[in-house]
Amino acid sequence: MSQYPGATYYVSPQGDDRWSGALPEPNATGSDGPFATPAKARDAVRAREDRSAPMTVLLRGGTYFLEEPLRFEPADSGTADAPITWAAYPGELPVLSAGQRVGGWEETELICKPPDNWEDEPEIPRRAWVTQMEGPAFRQLWVNGGRRYRPRLPHRGLYKTTGLPPGAKPRGEFSGCFTQYRVDPEILGEWRHPGQVEFVMVMRWLECRMPIQAVDRETGLVDTVTGAPFLPAKHWESREWERFYLDNVFEALLEPGGWYLDQQESKLYYLPYPEETLETTEVVAPRFPYVILVAGDPDADNYLEYLHFQGLTLAHNEWHKPEGQPWWGFKGNQSVDGQAAVSVPGAFEAVGMRHSRLSHCTMAHVGTYGIQLGRGCKENEVSHCDLFDLGAGGVKLGTVSMEDTEISGHNTIADCHIHDGGLFHHSAVGLWIGQSGHNLIAHNEINHLHYSGVSVGWCWNLDPTGSHDNVLEYNHIHDIGQGWLSDMGGVYTLGDSPGTVLRYNLIHHVRHGEFGGRGIYHDAWCSNVLDEYNVVYRCDSECINFQHGHGNVARNNLLALGGELGVIGHACPDEDASVTLEGNILYTQGCPAVGGNYEHGEYHFRRNLYWDADGRPLRFGGLSFEEWQKQGLDQDSVIADPGSAHPGAGDFTLPDDSPALALGFKPFDLSTVGPRGKVGAGSG
Repeated sequence: MSQYPGATYYVSPQGDDRWSGALPEPNATGSDGPFATPAKARDAVRAREDRSAPMTVLLRGGTYFLEEPLRFEPADSGTADAPITWAAYPGELPVLSAGQRVGGWEETELICKPPDNWEDEPEIPRRAWVTQMEGPAFRQLWVNGGRRYRPRLPHRGLYKTTGLPPGAKPRGEFSGCFTQYRVDPEILGEWRHPGQVEFVMVMRWLECRMPIQAVDRETGLVDTVTGAPFLPAKHWESREWERFYLDNVFEALLEPGGWYLDQQESKLYYLPYPEETLETTEVVAPRFPYVILVAGDPDADNYLEYLHFQGLTLAHNEWHKPEGQPWWGFKGNQSVDGQAAVSVPGAFEAVGMRHSRLSHCTMAHVGTYGIQLGRGCKENEVSHCDLFDLGAGGVKLGTVSMEDTEISGHNTIADCHIHDGGLFHHSAVGLWIGQSGHNLIAHNEINHLHYSGVSVGWCWNLDPTGSHDNVLEYNHIHDIGQGWLSDMGGVYTLGDSPGTVLRYNLIHHVRHGEFGGRGIYHDAWCSNVLDEYNVVYRCDSECINFQHGHGNVARNNLLALGGELGVIGHACPDEDASVTLEGNILYTQGCPAVGGNYEHGEYHFRRNLYWDADGRPLRFGGLSFEEWQKQGLDQDSVIADPGSAHPGAGDFTLPDDSPALALGFKPFDLSTVGPRGKVGAGSG
């Protein structure tokens, strides 16, 4: 244990809180050994009078089912010379769980009458387990370390609404709270507990999870308890209807891995896989929202500092919106935040934490975001962490409001892998920066989410904002959206953000559900941001899109294979808009080179190279290249083949004689994007 100087305490599932905690395992007489609970170790460290040397708490392998969140306060702080470290015992994997083991199972046969539209599903007995389950309801469950899902309709894919409810009139965005929907009557079965079914509308950039109040099986009208901010139509002219699914339908409990909590009868049903047995299967249900809660007090200038976590796994939590608390951005009876599931906290939740570190930790099998460094969190580092199987997203930095007296910032998120998220709160993002500045986001891999990969800024106009001077570099962001939500970006930015730089990032395969799958999306007055040395390709919409805003510069990027709207897009132009696009390679295959409207504003397009792989004439804001140049744009740009090695496979290596080099394009190396070294618990 020489790598941990100073006093060391031990915690073990085989421990006892009556012991000293000074030994890593029980002694031969059973009179002393490690503590049994992390809370006891925390209290022992807090009570120690001599804090002049570092202290360490080492957790032996195993799962610690907490009775409440493990809470740290300013009294638990270390110092720069004597930090306090909570770490995994060498070679072992401790798990801190906010859940509970579910026992008392009995094996039985369950006959569910299949839904009316599942004609190919015979009404036959299914092997099932059942147990009494008292206490608050939960919506997520894990079996043998894997997430299991509630029964839903359709089992795969999504339905579409079929029209407007009676009396509905077209309205603008965020114009109301709509609680009635028209669907195909054939999908509305005679459900066992219709009040437990959730109508989950997948619309624009949100998912609206609305408990059902009533259904009319003749007309197809569905009334919900809570509402959505939009009527269920994408475009009034085309009457393209929104998509949805029905979650938690008992009659759809037909396949192994499904589960259903009958709240009226306090029974939990689970359909096991063939290889699962009662003797070898561990079922865990969540109990509370936080695993670790760091509670500093910025208002009193009382911070928790120099507290480090290494090699720990946090798991099995779930958050329910407190009664009476509105969703962000709305008043009244809405069902979702206005964007990014920002109300959802982290399994590791911190306020007023400074100079602290999480390294080689895992946040997995959680119902929320993995980590939130909120108000007053400064100069912290999250590195080499693995965040996956996330009910929401990965990491949140900052707050939604500038009214907070202590803005967070100067934090580093580096060498982490954030993936497989948005599994319950679909609109969550991989990494969210709200009112927070001077953060470094470097060498992360972010993939397989239902909405944006990284979101930076929280202001939809040019008002003062705390989000500025943020640097995103050497990140690998891919497989974003996955055809679910819309109006997203691999990197999504908002508001005036001077000093913010996106550089040396690899962004690809951004797929929207209906519209707006962009690689880099500078939305809603995003201003004064620099994009340079990025490779962005295979996006359903544009590789880079600008909306309003001024002072944005995109230079020396390689942008390829954009979608139907072009490689570069620009919307909502006005007299104050300004964009500089210089020294880039824009490689297309049938789509426009430049889309959008450039009638108003100030635009500087120069030294760009354009090429269409299919040899089609390129279009620039609806104009030919010659007409475009007559507007004073791209005067010294060319249309020429850059000679990329294998662009279809994502290899854009340039030959020495590429015409792009003659224009001043500077080749750059992205071979080191993503984490440097292994990530997660057990990797340090």
